[in-house]
Order: sequence, then structure tokens, then C-alpha cells
Amino acid sequence: MTDEPATVSEPAHADVPGLARLAELLDAVPDGFVALDGDLTILWLNAAASRLVQRSAAELIGAPLTEAFPDPGSSVVLEHFRRALAERHEVSFEFRGVLPKWLAISATPTGAGLVATLRDVGPRRRDALLLDGNRQVLTRIAENAPLPDVLEAVIEMVETHSEHGALGSVLLLSDDGQHLLHGSAPSLP
Repeated sequence: MTDEPATVSEPAHADVPGLARLAELLDAVPDGFVALDGDLTILWLNAAASRLVQRSAAELIGAPLTEAFPDPGSSVVLEHFRRALAERHEVSFEFRGVLPKWLAISATPTGAGLVATLRDVGPRRRDALLLDGNRQVLTRIAENAPLPDVLEAVIEMVETHSEHGALGSVLLLSDDGQHLLHGSAPSLP
């Protein structure tokens, strides 16, 4: 076995008994695992990590983190990883960047670099935001807020949670049932 980074065509674990089985097991878990050296070059990642970052192992293995993810938002990840290496302790944070999902990332220093775990926390974050939005609407109702304020809170909650940037409005039917009245449309002109 050499000290060269693993490649997709010739994994570093190919000639080490047990490591192929370990890689197979790590590919079966839903969390992403990424191994980096001390210079933050990607040495290995499992299938879940590849899915979560929406890039193939072939694109990432052997690439420095800064080249693999050159977008400015990735500098946050780089700062956390460098801090973990410098201070020799685990760091945990949540990150969105250019990906359409929130990731919880933990990075732990090893003797030779860093091991990072990635988990999609988008559903948990959406649920928490939705719960908070519901709480705000119910608070306005309990405080006897005027109907336009309550409707505005409902529309803002819907717009905030829309995955496609939807804008909303509420129209009310007049008492005589003949006319539509403006209810709320906080984001529309």
C-alpha cells in the first residue's frame, strides 16, 4: 500500500484486508463520511457524502477542499475544518452554502488529518421553522390581533416555507357574497 491518495479506480483499501468491508459498511449508512488529510485534500468519501454534496467521488477524491468547493460560501466550512485541525478538537456546525439543503457537519481531527460527517438536517430545520410560524400566527390570534395582521402572518409563513419562492395573497368574500376584498398580500406589489 502506498501513501498516495485513493482514487476511484484504485482505492487505497483494495489490498488491505477488512478495509474494503469497512468501506462497504460506511457506504450503507445514510450519513456522509469524508476523510481529509492535514492539507484538507479529500482522501475518501462514502456514497452518502457524494449524494449530499451532489458531486461524484471521481470529482472529489484527491482534490483540495478549496478546489473541490470553490464557491465563497464554502469558506465557512474551511474555517471550521482549519480550526478543528489547529485546536485539535471536534467542531460541529450547520451549513447551507450553494447546496439546496442544510447539512449538519461534524469534523474530528485524526492523527493524519480530519474525518467529517455530514447529515441532511433540512427536514428538521423546516419543521422547526413551520412550528415557529404556527406559534406566531396562534399568538396573534390569542392576542386578538386585527384580521389583516393574522392573515399577513399566515402568508409570510407560507412564503417562507415555499421551496419554489411562491408569493401568496388572501382574498376575502364580502358579506353580501358579491365582491372580493383584499385580505393580505405582504410580498406582492
